[in-house]
Amino acid sequence: MTPTEIALSRLEKVKKTGKGWMACCPAHPDKTPSLSIAEGKDNRLLVKCFAGCEYRDIMAAIGLSPKDGFSEGLTESARRDYRIQSARAALQMQEIIINIGSNPENLQTDEDVATLAAAFKAKAKLTEEINQLEAEPVPPPQPLVNIDLSDVMQARLENVGFSVKPWFPNRHVTLFGGHGGIGKSTLALAVAAHVAAGLSFAGMEVTQSPVLFVSLEDEPMIVRLRLRRVIEAYGLPAEKVLENMRLLDGTQGMAALMTGGDGFNSEPQFTLVYRELLKQSEGAGLVIIDNASDAFEANENARRDVRLFMRGLVRIARENDAAVVLLAHIDKMSAKAGSQGNSYSGSTAWHNSARSRIALISEEGGVSVLHEKANLSACADPLPININEHGIPMPARLEGTQEAGGMTTEAMDQAEMLRAMRAAAEAGINVPANLTPGAHSAMNALANLPEYSPTFKRGRQGKSRASSALTALLRHGIIVAETYRKPNRHYAERFVLASHRTEETASNEDVKSALRHPLIPPSASTRSEEHASDALTLNDAAPVEIDAIDALP
Repeated sequence: MTPTEIALSRLEKVKKTGKGWMACCPAHPDKTPSLSIAEGKDNRLLVKCFAGCEYRDIMAAIGLSPKDGFSEGLTESARRDYRIQSARAALQMQEIIINIGSNPENLQTDEDVATLAAAFKAKAKLTEEINQLEAEPVPPPQPLVNIDLSDVMQARLENVGFSVKPWFPNRHVTLFGGHGGIGKSTLALAVAAHVAAGLSFAGMEVTQSPVLFVSLEDEPMIVRLRLRRVIEAYGLPAEKVLENMRLLDGTQGMAALMTGGDGFNSEPQFTLVYRELLKQSEGAGLVIIDNASDAFEANENARRDVRLFMRGLVRIARENDAAVVLLAHIDKMSAKAGSQGNSYSGSTAWHNSARSRIALISEEGGVSVLHEKANLSACADPLPININEHGIPMPARLEGTQEAGGMTTEAMDQAEMLRAMRAAAEAGINVPANLTPGAHSAMNALANLPEYSPTFKRGRQGKSRASSALTALLRHGIIVAETYRKPNRHYAERFVLASHRTEETASNEDVKSALRHPLIPPSASTRSEEHASDALTLNDAAPVEIDAIDALP
């Protein structure tokens, strides 16, 4: 018996329809026949479930393996013919339903009307699929290229460029993950708007360039509204953003860049949508694709499929010297475990093929962007994120700051530390004049305050940033070290705001003594007595960046 004869003998409610058959699908509870069956060339079994069941599931329910219905040794042309025949068989069934529904007498219930509407929709999708398959396929790139080595002794590595440094390297693909609804699409849109405007994002340097945002998940109305709110929330120049940004909508039809093969162990195929994206990407310096689940319709657990897909995105990046960012849903179990540097589901090829990976992670106490992998630079520090009243994610250190685009990471750290020091003063907490991490350090004394930035709590790197911020405040004269008497009548040193010094220790001699503290470089301790007194004025001594952030409520 042929595979088709075996399948027909095992299916229920089989009816002959033109050149094929209709039957109840065995892969899901089916009362009305929704499975189209046809026999292709070489006795191949062609099946299509209109409820969306996968080929492998249907074959398993029939009691056959995928290879029983499809020859492994077929050429790519034969595989294409199979897909065209399968789609045509399904299209024929939809046309029968439409013909029946064209008679008003056959539309007795709301269910009948819904079935007719679904048939029209399925017909349009199948027609589009057939047109794509019948078009000339995209020629595959040459797999092995002979490279000239005659001038290898003059070879040198070109400087790596970044669209956003260090998140988005040029000529490579960056994976940007997050749970659905956490705000990764909007945050990616915010970063894209900064690149289009040529303004730094959260202290990170950007290279202004044209931006292409490809939305395969959210309809244009939603993306346009988000972009407007991003521009308003960050105070970006709308003219610059809109001049350098383009939006491509892929939600109106089948917009996958790659689809899986229809046979057992068959190779996935790039689609005409990918071919169109190659053209549309010309001249862009940053291409953001939202998201992987819509762009990739092959097997996410198959290393070969994922590698081929990622190489297709790398081609876009290299041909345009651009950064390509692929948004993806993260693995739930990985997220519950605190990411652990690997927040994406599927084959390890997702991780290995990307040169940079960032993830928007919900942690205890808030949401942060973690830079999990950076092959071409050092990883960026974790970036805490707040969500404003319009649902726009914003760096926690910048929220509400009109000059956010020009702030450096160091200036923001100093501002955060200054807030914590003020909170400690108000609470009457003594902050030890000790910057060596440990139980008796300044950082440990401040750690339990709500105003103490979560960034400073994240491992060695966070403690190092906290220490650097305190040192900078000392150098600027915004905080000083003073000697005080503890309840046990012993003397100790503590950090205080310069404006909060006690009368007992506020003499010029004490100021000079504080400025000679070993934590401050000699250049600071050799200032004149007059300059030392001037250092007690916050607005005169602080950098512009500190003043701007200090004005926040």
